[in-house]
Amino acid sequence: MSEPNEASFFEEPVDFGRPIVTRGRVFSFPLRSLIRKSGIPAGNCPSIVWDPQNAAFYGLVVGEEPHLFLFDSNSTVEDIGAVGDAPAGHGFLVFDGRDRLLCSLTDSAGDTRLFVHPLTQERRMYSHMWGHFMFGPVEQLGAPIPQERLVAGAAAFGPAAGAGGGPAAAGGTGTGTGTTATGRILLLASSGGIYEADLDAGKIERIAAVPPQNLSPALACDPATGHLYGVSGRGRLWRRDGSALEVLEARIPTMKNRDYVASCSSLVWHAGRLYGSTLQDAYLFEYHPEQGLIRNLGRPDENTEIRGIDVLADGRIFGITATPGRGMGHLFCWSPRSGFSDLGVIHGWQPINDFAYEPLCIRAGGSGDFLIGNGEGRSNVFLFCSPPEG
Repeated sequence: MSEPNEASFFEEPVDFGRPIVTRGRVFSFPLRSLIRKSGIPAGNCPSIVWDPQNAAFYGLVVGEEPHLFLFDSNSTVEDIGAVGDAPAGHGFLVFDGRDRLLCSLTDSAGDTRLFVHPLTQERRMYSHMWGHFMFGPVEQLGAPIPQERLVAGAAAFGPAAGAGGGPAAAGGTGTGTGTTATGRILLLASSGGIYEADLDAGKIERIAAVPPQNLSPALACDPATGHLYGVSGRGRLWRRDGSALEVLEARIPTMKNRDYVASCSSLVWHAGRLYGSTLQDAYLFEYHPEQGLIRNLGRPDENTEIRGIDVLADGRIFGITATPGRGMGHLFCWSPRSGFSDLGVIHGWQPINDFAYEPLCIRAGGSGDFLIGNGEGRSNVFLFCSPPEG
């Protein structure tokens, strides 16, 4: 007897009251059903990063056996391997801006372990034509951090020696004046602690603290100045310049006459501006550091949470929304020229028919494409290929 078709339920068009994505194309990729045998078990994909040098996405699956995977420009999925030897319900990845990934995993006891994966070997040995990979190791960094949950991370930027080049994250070489990726990673804990992971020295240390009340799980480092930004308290931005912490007057937006504090879900820099999103009211906002002001860009749809955003080189922001416990995952786009577009339900037709009930993260690639990580223990991702702006 043949095995049942796992996608048969979705073979016919389904009307969920909102349109399927019609501008751009969405494809679904199961991480467990690969041409080459994969060891990735059921789990959630809460974090994805992009390596521009290898033109590949890297993602994390958390669950009973956390795994790292690679998703390349030819839509090939490769299982890099297990991360550690313990289950983890929470985790995220950070790219150091050079040639390493840092993976943070928090187990059920509340202890966090950090792992490092170098990218140099697959960059050297990988062929996009033949789909051949040789992966470096995934090794633990330092000792576990007891009873501390890390919630966000960002690559650190610092002064760059020499002349010419400009910041690597801003499109320059990273070898000239201004700033460049230092190879260190800054991490934010739910307790308000800020940690610095020195990947060269193989150590982690707590270097500062921010107000822990209503702390948002979002962190971003300005590639132009090296200043670190986050959100806590009554929705106020804070900034750390390397030695001192300052709570700014700027507040992230909420609906009027609502007696609660907004939580920030994402922060991302683009062209000297900090863009962010909120959970409760699904607002998109823009922060101007030279003016110290936040501009409310509005809401993409009626869903109550923006789970994540990322921005293309042309300034268009794409994001994912969902409603906890009900409603499908949606894609939206915001353009400085035309404002918001609700692109509809995230639905991938190939290689299997699938829907993003609980999208968890979104990351931009190098050609207008986005990879979306999904939850519900299904171990799958969605590739969204955005169209040019008309």
